[in-house]
Amino acid sequence: MSTFFGLAIYKFMKLDTDLIMLFYSKFGKKTSILNDKVIWLVGSSSGIGAALAIELAANGSKLVLSATRQNKLEDVKRKCLAANSKLTDADILVLPLDITDSASHQMKLDQVLVHFGRVDILVNNAGQYQMALFEETDLAVDKACFELNVFGVINMTRVVVRYWLANKLKGHLAITSSVYGILGGPTSGPYVASKHALMGYFESIRIELFTRNITVTIVCPGPVDTELFEKSLTSSLTKKIEEKKFNFGVEMMRVERCAKLYGVAIANKVNTAWIIVQPVLIMAYIGTYMPTLLSNTWPRLFNEQKLRILARGQNPH
Repeated sequence: MSTFFGLAIYKFMKLDTDLIMLFYSKFGKKTSILNDKVIWLVGSSSGIGAALAIELAANGSKLVLSATRQNKLEDVKRKCLAANSKLTDADILVLPLDITDSASHQMKLDQVLVHFGRVDILVNNAGQYQMALFEETDLAVDKACFELNVFGVINMTRVVVRYWLANKLKGHLAITSSVYGILGGPTSGPYVASKHALMGYFESIRIELFTRNITVTIVCPGPVDTELFEKSLTSSLTKKIEEKKFNFGVEMMRVERCAKLYGVAIANKVNTAWIIVQPVLIMAYIGTYMPTLLSNTWPRLFNEQKLRILARGQNPH
């Protein structure tokens, strides 16, 4: 019996996703069932969004690629076409978009409908990280973080949901939250709060939309090797992050692995998917089911000096 439990613990500590997602990744529907689906990826110029675009293209999905940097989107499109020779240029629409410009969202949807005639899945992946001590952070930073991570995402979602409901269509929303939508995290209060807000918002609208044939999938990635930290906000809107490549002190997940699991979550219409490397995954479980235990651990990990190092984007351990 002890050998069995020892093996189970060993296997668990090798996981990079939650147990439900583990099942679907082994025995669930393949991402290839998304073949020919029209998927609008907001926040697809780099990182998880770009890798997910390539993963979906390889499985035959038709894509709308949106973000602010058109040159980056064009590069992602080239990689998508290279990943699947069956896709044509018309199967991937590059549609530059500023998620914070809510007045433009309906116009952008109209452009998608002119091009493809429909939207089957909306993936809201846009996001802005932030690192600074709480007392040193300007209120403008809090507002900017919420404007992009929460209000822009909510409005874009509402525009697409209204289209689905008005036309009595089935729809699927996929939202990129974070492990910080599950746990607290030092020196990133605005970002963490924005991801908690997303979790609460979309857990709520999931209940509203369930009986109207609209599915909501919330994806919570942990540390992933992306450009997220390179363009991080700090204590003010004008101050840049000191470190361009942040190291959490753990082995960060490869973005391609994250995208593959993200695709599985969409294909299987998973409610909430944790895509998180160890030991952060076990922290997510402890924080969810034994929150007091995790709270009592934080003071042992961070003193004021370490917090100041972390706020600069450096690994304090």
